Parts: sequence; structure tokens; C-alpha cells
Amino acid sequence: MTTALEEINFESVFSREKNNLIVFEEIANAVERSLNVLDKTINILSNIVEKILDANRDLIFIIKIFVKSRTAINA
Repeated sequence: MTTALEEINFESVFSREKNNLIVFEEIANAVERSLNVLDKTINILSNIVEKILDANRDLIFIIKIFVKSRTAINA
């Protein structure tokens, strides 16, 4: 009769644990890559928003000049 401890195949247990660590490491690497892509995407979107805001400022400036010129013509 063997004890429960003797029945455990430690080599198999350690092998599974090693495989689990490898899987967790691969998941961590995938998460890191995803975060890097997300960071780059946020930077690109931020640049786009900044350019839109700059264009809106330019448009407002042009409209103000147009309104002033129309006001001067009508005066």
C-alpha cells in the first residue's frame, strides 16, 4: 500500500507548473504588446484631435476676418 504522497508524480506536477508559467509569461507579453499598440493609437488620435482643433481655430479666425470685412463694406 502506497501513501498519497508516494502516488504523486512530482515530475508531472513540476512540468505542468512550468508549462503554466510559460503560458502566463506569453499572456503577459501579449498584454504588454496590446498596451503598446493602445498607447500608439491614443497618441495618433491625440494628434488628430490637435490638428482638428488647430483647423477650427484657423476657421474661426477666417470667419472673424470675413465678418469684419462684410461689416466694413456695409458701413
